[in-house]
Amino acid sequence: MRTARFLLLSLVLALGACGGSRSATAPEEEAPEYLDDGKSDGTSGLLTTAMVENATSRIFATLTRVPDSSLSSRLVAASRRNVDVELYIVQPTPASAAKVISAQHLEASGVHTVVDREDRCHFAAVVDQQVTTVDADGKIHRSKVKSKVDAAVAAFRAVLQPEITSPPMKIEPDRVRLLRMPDETASEIVGLINGASTSIDLEIYQMEAPPILSALAAAVARNVKVRVMLEPKTVGAVNYTPVSEALKAAGVEVQPTPPAFDTSHKVDHAKFMVIDGTGLLFGTGNLVTSGLGGNPAKEFDTLDYWVEDGRAESVAEATQLFEADWTRQPSTGISFKNMVVTPDNSMERIVGLIDAAQTRLYVYNQSLNDPAVLEHLVSAKVKGVEVRVLLGLQPGYGGEPPANQPAVDQLVQAGIPAALFSRHYLHTKVIVSDDRVFIGSQNFTAGGLRNNREVGEIFTDAAIAEELGQTFLADEQAPLP
Repeated sequence: MRTARFLLLSLVLALGACGGSRSATAPEEEAPEYLDDGKSDGTSGLLTTAMVENATSRIFATLTRVPDSSLSSRLVAASRRNVDVELYIVQPTPASAAKVISAQHLEASGVHTVVDREDRCHFAAVVDQQVTTVDADGKIHRSKVKSKVDAAVAAFRAVLQPEITSPPMKIEPDRVRLLRMPDETASEIVGLINGASTSIDLEIYQMEAPPILSALAAAVARNVKVRVMLEPKTVGAVNYTPVSEALKAAGVEVQPTPPAFDTSHKVDHAKFMVIDGTGLLFGTGNLVTSGLGGNPAKEFDTLDYWVEDGRAESVAEATQLFEADWTRQPSTGISFKNMVVTPDNSMERIVGLIDAAQTRLYVYNQSLNDPAVLEHLVSAKVKGVEVRVLLGLQPGYGGEPPANQPAVDQLVQAGIPAALFSRHYLHTKVIVSDDRVFIGSQNFTAGGLRNNREVGEIFTDAAIAEELGQTFLADEQAPLP
């Protein structure tokens, strides 16, 4: 018990370290005291089951580890009933892949999560109008004094929702530019949103990053027309309602997934934004904290790529696709030359890109189990192409082995260097085929290539292909933490 208490004290310091004051004689310091109950779920008694289950408006909490499944399920349930749930997790040492996946499951379930190496907040928890702290003697204090609650909320906001000030930026005409996450951060995308002058059309699978939501609201405030299509059925839970309501309150026009993808086995997994009708931003990641380099503990960030495309043809194709989905019309009449779109042409274009490789074929993908893709990769190897593959390390249903292990085994058996990557959560979907590049939202699965709404591009750019190729080889040499 005492050991657990001193461990907690090393992570959650006395009230006032983040902006509040600590005065032993001040009347508002008086509060009931509770001894640490030695719970093993990472909260050390500071955030009880009853507090989570009874919360009605907000839960901000500093945890000493990624919460266990029991606490996680209760936090997700609170988020589903529109409680603002935000976690600041202190992870002093590099985490296992299982912990990374658990934290990202929370984020996918609508729980805003930031993971840090050290405690920069020093507040324990705020639940509704009560703040919980721990003093130098290891006693837990709970207070409903407004000034204490306000100080704690401000401290949590500083680390959970840091303000990102990014000057207005524009996508350059006739140019393709690559962004790698987590090396880049949300500031780049915030800058593009800040640079919008007339319109923003965004179709996205998942979005909860506060800097992005704030930037979209600010765009509306300066009379930019903002339309957002957001998928209600994200992996893990439904986070559509709180995000959509916040956007609508700011004046953003919001719609859910087109009915064509609103089924049990289809989702709108696209990730693209058209800005002012002149620039296109698309990528492999979601607009969430882990997808935008937002975790100081970097292994909790995802490996993703975004592309800025200022070519008129690409922008026109993306504009037509967004309008079709927004108005609930089929996209079958659109002629896609640059864009790779599911269910329209993804399988044909991806397999064609693989078959066209003459010298090198490097593949990143979060999930690969499509037999046709595997067959064509092996065929490329047989004809003398250098084929190399990195896949995501995520558990299969029921735990081990990892979901991508069968694909790795099949590729290795065919003589193809293939591995599971866990230095970050590999979420990206990239192919380098000689000097041609594919980047998009498509996992190489039936859903990604045949059923969902997915968006990507194939383009020729020797410099970007070389950059991606060299980065791939470096990642291949260091796939583990």
